Amino acid sequence: MKDNLYEQAYHHAIFNKILDTMLYNYIVKSFDGISQKIEMNELKKAGWVASILSDSNKDIHKQRAQIFGSLLYLLYSDDVNCNKMSYVIFSRTGNLLATKFLSVLYDSDSKQNPSHIKFKHEFGTVLDFEVGFKRNENIIDLNQESIITTDFQKKLWGSLFGPNHISISAPTSSGKSFIIQSYIKYKFEILEKFNVLYIIPSKALLNQVSEQFRRILNKEIMIKTAFINNQVNYDKPNYDKLMYVLTPERCLNLLNQKNDSFSPDFIFIDEIQNIEDEEGRGVLLEYVLGDLSKIWPKATITTAGPNISNSDVLFSNIFNKECVENETSLSPVFQIKAIVSPNFIGNHLDLKVASLQNKNQRLNISVPVDFNVKQVTNSNSGTFLSKVVKRIADGEQSIIYSPRTDFAEKWALEHLNTLESKASNTLRELIEYLKEEIHPKYYLVKCLEYRVAFHHSKLPELVRKEIESLFDSGEILYLYCTSTLIQGVNLPAKNLFLISPRKRSEKLSPFEFGNLIGRAGRIKDSLYGSIYYVAKDNGDEVLAEKYFSENYQKDVVLASSKSLKKDNFIETELKDRTLDSNKNKSGYTITLLKHKYLSGENELETYLNNKSLDKSQIAMIIDELESQLSNIELPYEVLKLNPSVDPMLQDKLYKNIKEEGIIKWVISPNPNFHKRIRKIDLEKYEFNDLSFYWQFSILCRKINDIFGITKETYFKHNIQKLYIGNISHFGFRWLHNMSYREIIEEDINYYANVREEINAENENDINKRINDVMNIHSKVITFTLVKYFKVLADILAYSLSEEEKEKYKLILSLPVMLELGTMEPIMIQLISSGINRSVALKVFNEFEKVHHYLEMDVIEWLFTKGTTLQMKPIYIKYLRELGYIR
Repeated sequence: MKDNLYEQAYHHAIFNKILDTMLYNYIVKSFDGISQKIEMNELKKAGWVASILSDSNKDIHKQRAQIFGSLLYLLYSDDVNCNKMSYVIFSRTGNLLATKFLSVLYDSDSKQNPSHIKFKHEFGTVLDFEVGFKRNENIIDLNQESIITTDFQKKLWGSLFGPNHISISAPTSSGKSFIIQSYIKYKFEILEKFNVLYIIPSKALLNQVSEQFRRILNKEIMIKTAFINNQVNYDKPNYDKLMYVLTPERCLNLLNQKNDSFSPDFIFIDEIQNIEDEEGRGVLLEYVLGDLSKIWPKATITTAGPNISNSDVLFSNIFNKECVENETSLSPVFQIKAIVSPNFIGNHLDLKVASLQNKNQRLNISVPVDFNVKQVTNSNSGTFLSKVVKRIADGEQSIIYSPRTDFAEKWALEHLNTLESKASNTLRELIEYLKEEIHPKYYLVKCLEYRVAFHHSKLPELVRKEIESLFDSGEILYLYCTSTLIQGVNLPAKNLFLISPRKRSEKLSPFEFGNLIGRAGRIKDSLYGSIYYVAKDNGDEVLAEKYFSENYQKDVVLASSKSLKKDNFIETELKDRTLDSNKNKSGYTITLLKHKYLSGENELETYLNNKSLDKSQIAMIIDELESQLSNIELPYEVLKLNPSVDPMLQDKLYKNIKEEGIIKWVISPNPNFHKRIRKIDLEKYEFNDLSFYWQFSILCRKINDIFGITKETYFKHNIQKLYIGNISHFGFRWLHNMSYREIIEEDINYYANVREEINAENENDINKRINDVMNIHSKVITFTLVKYFKVLADILAYSLSEEEKEKYKLILSLPVMLELGTMEPIMIQLISSGINRSVALKVFNEFEKVHHYLEMDVIEWLFTKGTTLQMKPIYIKYLRELGYIR
């Protein structure tokens, strides 16, 4: 009976007519348009219907009620009775976070403590009790503070204190991360011992997540972004309260730690949907998660992601364990989805917003402009987009999505033509840093002068971090972003614009599109967010309509399951011993199956049974793998250390080392170690008598011969004309503490004066080399090269005697050194403690000046002397935010 009432309310004609009119009026108000009249008696009737919907158990009903409550406040913010009605609706839908905007109802003190407010106006006896009881019910009391929550957040909070594992599926704006952070903080405060492992999908999130926790946690709690095995004596994880924020790749060292010094009590995996990535990351994540649940069976595991259907089933498929599902599609903010298209005849922009009453109808609004619409539309996409953004969201924080890195930078530069320079002192700190650390002619320098920036995975960590911080604080108004947003980088904004829903050359899936537009609107600042799909022609409009009407929920399927379900997988792909993972995504699954087979036949059989393969398919897979792997000599205890690398290639390297002799595969200190040796003189030396540069370069070439680093660089990362000699030279400079500026200057000089391919004064040429250098370091040096040097180091660690390990300890440490960008132990300690490499270089330069610095602990010294360091303000601010300067 009640369900029928809610459905009737949801489809109530007057209610939806008023809702559409309110939405129309609010939008036209922004463009000085003429509002449509709303009769007060109809508004009250619509409010009554909304109050009914707010009591429903269905998210779709609650969302419709919330939209009414939000629009009612936005249109009638000074009307006490309208505010009361909005409050009741928000309260009943469980969205207590939204009530903070209804300030006309509270006394001034309540603004300071929104969890315990005092009302200036009465609702009536029954409603006073209802809203008071509900508010009290949704308050969470922490040790030193109280927080107000939504119903979803309160339920999640309760689940976290239960004995079960948890799977979370909720919109980006639902506040799930806030509750996870609050829970971790609370547990650290009340327990004497507590360890956390927080897994994020990519390095782009390392700084953002670790710094969020450094801001809220006690400074005594150690937060690390890399685990370094004690065999190299850099990590000292002997803390009672310790947190690791790691990527799946960085988890491998943790899973294979030598002395079990770290054991997590709580494991959180964010953006779990990345487990379906078929480019290799998904299969690796599956392997890592499967292992950690076996190694630490007592740890409580929580996974989270947006718009995942049956998240508990996904959890079971990964861990083979049951969990409690916390799922909602209800967001505390509502979204205005608009299509912006040019109108040549009227020389204006058409703004079309989906009707809430009828999905097939649009609310049409004409937006006058001061430019020639046809001329601008026929120009490049960046010019058209910047004109649209300027007209629709002038002065409002906006994210503009770009499918490619180069487009993001180009479009950001186009935007500058519509603006005046307004950089604040805070922005100037970053501008000066970029001039010093990157290059004075770097495009980002010019953009920041106008409060514009671009954000993508190639940017150095500190630059990305500063952009995120400055956007969050409102210093940056317009941010041009790539698909890093989809990967989980938390950059919400009031407005999101897009003109091409692609990720590089591929169209975004409905799931990816839903994840992207979830960045529009944050309850911290607003009750709503706006998505503007900029359509240049009718074809774009049709595509926009399709994307806006899609169901963004989906069943997440493991990348390995996708490969195993292919019709020709066993007969064709599995049997192809020359299958190249760079060209065929199934190669990553085949590598995983090989590892499962080598770990024991029962393990593989159990794994395949869980994938619902029939007995004949399982038998065929096992027989084929047995045939391929029968001659493997390298023990599985070594092979398993690198689960993303084909065991057959690892074994090939092992056999080459045995055949050539270990001395040809280690880096040997010698009198010529730092000597400059010309290439033409190499044959005069034995390998172990060469300088470090040439030993490293030759090892790079030999590793490339086996694993195809240059091929992977070309096919997977789309980096062209990069030879192994170039790669080794980049790696050498990176290891020797050269700053980005020094590497970039040397690179520009080489291409200008030696290769004569660029003009060292030309802004475009300079930025091309800057981007190439950044891309090579982020994709090749600190990722691909690290991956294969780790294979070499692990095989050598198995093969060497204890005496030889000490003698050749440099090669064993090289993977860590390459990833962190230094060979200096003190630098490694600083970086693994969460300090950015650029800042760590500045700190180390100061630390070196201290008498007997080698006898001191750099972290303790930093705590003591940090305020006296002679460094630029941006470095001091960064260290203060991390808690290293008090």
